[in-house]
Amino acid sequence: MSRVNFDPFFSSKDLINRVLFLLMVLVVYRFGTFITLPSVNPARVSEIFAANLSSGVIGMFNTFSGGALGRMTLFALNIMPYIVSSIIVQVFFSMLKSEGKISSESISESKLSFYSKILALFLSVFQGFVIVIGLEKSQAFIGGSTEFYSLLRYLSVLSLVCGTFCLIWLGQQINTKGIGNGISMIIFTGIVAEMPSLFGNLFMGIGFSGSGLFNILGSLFLFTFIVALIVLVERSYRNIPVSYPRRRNWGAMYDSSSGIPVKLNVSGVIPPIFASALILFPLTLANFSSDGWLGGFFIKYFSAGQPLYFLLYSVLIVFFCFFYSDFVFNTKEISESLKKSEAIVAGRRPGVSTKNYLDYVLNRITVIGALYLVFVCVVPEVSRNYFGFNAVVSGASLLIIINVITDLITQIQVHLFSSQYASFAKKGGLVFNKR
Repeated sequence: MSRVNFDPFFSSKDLINRVLFLLMVLVVYRFGTFITLPSVNPARVSEIFAANLSSGVIGMFNTFSGGALGRMTLFALNIMPYIVSSIIVQVFFSMLKSEGKISSESISESKLSFYSKILALFLSVFQGFVIVIGLEKSQAFIGGSTEFYSLLRYLSVLSLVCGTFCLIWLGQQINTKGIGNGISMIIFTGIVAEMPSLFGNLFMGIGFSGSGLFNILGSLFLFTFIVALIVLVERSYRNIPVSYPRRRNWGAMYDSSSGIPVKLNVSGVIPPIFASALILFPLTLANFSSDGWLGGFFIKYFSAGQPLYFLLYSVLIVFFCFFYSDFVFNTKEISESLKKSEAIVAGRRPGVSTKNYLDYVLNRITVIGALYLVFVCVVPEVSRNYFGFNAVVSGASLLIIINVITDLITQIQVHLFSSQYASFAKKGGLVFNKR
């Protein structure tokens, strides 16, 4: 098995600068997760989260934010409004494109980014007001109802919105001057920063004697098993054979073959994030208005640990797996592209027959991917609430961690290979010039 040589890392000045810039931005991000919102009582906020919101969907988003949500700091909303907005905008334009209302040339990355930021602005303002209203009802503000502190509450909403857009800007700077995907690196940093405290809570909450030791061993086994399963599935592909019977090379005709690799988890981490966001909205309103019958109903039947919560979470994950996989792996576009290149897929005729076969393969793979995501995201929650085994972090968090690490290693390898290739090309150019 080949091994990548990382020795050129320290000789690649560009790569070192990118890594240092990434670390600098992440330090700035972590600093912002400890800047508390104006007039917020941190002790009261800690009581609220410890009592009601320490697990489940809201607990998962608190982990995504690096604990900023639980501390009600500048980055409490994190970058999630922009992620949700980006997905909505991409799906919307993909639907318009599939219906023929717009062309591919009219959809640029800058235009998608602009519309995503506009939608993220509205989402972050809305979520900011929901959080501030909830904090008011929970008596988490300092200073009573004076006009000055009312102004500070509006300032809190503005701070949350500015915090989100600050993270968007930092993520873009990482994309340009750093290494890795900026948004993914920010979420990854938040999750990793919370893991020591999550492991500490596991050991302190269970104990080391009797059944407590058994629960710790079971929790560590569950954590290891989930990580191993994610690594296995995320690196697994279904290869669809493709042949080119009429390819020409230097005036001669010859047959060639290749394949279309399709990940078993086509949708990635999007389905659990979307499912969590949909559950989070009514649960947040319910926790902040539990006096009404509707709020009490949601808290009673759809809070973390309730059977209906697990059922709804699973159904939403499956739904978004099938919904989003069609946009990630567009069988119509792929079949048309293969037809133009005179390619044949698994002996099917180009056109409709190829599309139907790709749909058949995609549906089967999506079923496997949906069951896998339900297992990874729901089983740790069920085991914690009913069997006392805590997987430490949510399945969605582990998905993000493993995918970001894999992507980061790949990008570092690409930079190393690129620098080596440039060095070889430069030497080759010198030899050529001498000749």
